[in-house]
Amino acid sequence: MKKAQDRSFYSIGYAIALLLVVLPLLEFALTIWPLRPSVLLWRFGSFGLLTQAMMLPTLGAFLALVVARHLEQRRVQLVLGVAAGFVALLHLGGLGMFMLDSLQARSLARPDLALQVTVTMFRALVAATVYAGIWVWIAVATLRSVPPLPKRSRSVPSDNLVHAASRP
Repeated sequence: MKKAQDRSFYSIGYAIALLLVVLPLLEFALTIWPLRPSVLLWRFGSFGLLTQAMMLPTLGAFLALVVARHLEQRRVQLVLGVAAGFVALLHLGGLGMFMLDSLQARSLARPDLALQVTVTMFRALVAATVYAGIWVWIAVATLRSVPPLPKRSRSVPSDNLVHAASRP
């Protein structure tokens, strides 16, 4: 077990990780508000902004995993590994939707903006693919490296046993 000083020091790591995850995502949410998922250009722009906002949350999640691993907090590692898998699935789903939206947006763009739309589309596709891969990697590496729970003894203490009366 780690010393109390180590635990209080590493709790700062959790606080920094939380800030790295929450603040960029909050800024992203405020930027895309009000939500208009039925509008093609809103979806296209929102996904592009999301790919720009994901660097710090990815770093924050990794920092939280490093702290949890150092403190040997198995449950925290499991929760973060499952959450990373969920984020990877969201990225992959969003990537598929963005590919369809970008094809439609590109066909609707004015000829003088076609290159700009293509560059934006390509940058967001590359970034989203890289982030999805990183989140899959984090999830798989975390879930593979979490140590198993120690085996619990199923023996019953002898003072709780009921002894049968002996027969002559």
